[in-house]
Amino acid sequence: MALALLEFESIAAGIEAGDAIVKRARIDVLYAG
Repeated sequence: MALALLEFESIAAGIEAGDAIVKRARIDVLYAG
């Protein structure tokens, strides 16, 4: 159970990190444009 919870938390953190990277990339493109 703890392992499943840990797995879920790491996936959520990965999604959040990916979302932040995508948002940052969009901002870079906006500035470049």
